[in-house]
Amino acid sequence: ERALDSRMPPLHAQVRAVAGRCVAALARHRMLVFGQCFVSAVIAVIAGAFYNGLGETFSQAGVQERAGVVFFVLVYFLLNALVSMGMWQEERLLYLREHQANCYSAGPYLFAKVVFNIIPVQCMSTTTFVAIAYFFVGLNPRVARFVGFLGVLLLSNVVANSLMIAIGTVTRK
Repeated sequence: ERALDSRMPPLHAQVRAVAGRCVAALARHRMLVFGQCFVSAVIAVIAGAFYNGLGETFSQAGVQERAGVVFFVLVYFLLNALVSMGMWQEERLLYLREHQANCYSAGPYLFAKVVFNIIPVQCMSTTTFVAIAYFFVGLNPRVARFVGFLGVLLLSNVVANSLMIAIGTVTRK
């Protein structure tokens, strides 16, 4: 296997090479990150206005409204992850050229992409969304519940983006 090739740099050097490129790309495209946070804030306000005032009702309707909020939020972030599928299509030629030149293997490339590209951007937009929508909608105001909700959304967002990258790698245009 290529990963065991003696000409291949050590794993930490491979991850560092891809991570450096990811960080440089994020620095170059700061407005993209801020734009994604802005869109998340706007969608959070819209969702908050639509679902505002769920309050402390424990009726059947209250439970269904809360389930509707959770469903809307998850669908929003899962559809938002579709952007990651196109990321691979844009970088395919670069990856193939550098992989054939033994710059890095697939594992360090995907690890660095997830850790240094997907997680920072998705964490910022998800946290922005949850900070606005969670309290605007009127979900449980306890800090532990808020952190739990944020954690579930962050994990589902990272998994969805990783899944879209995986789908993008096995498909062609």
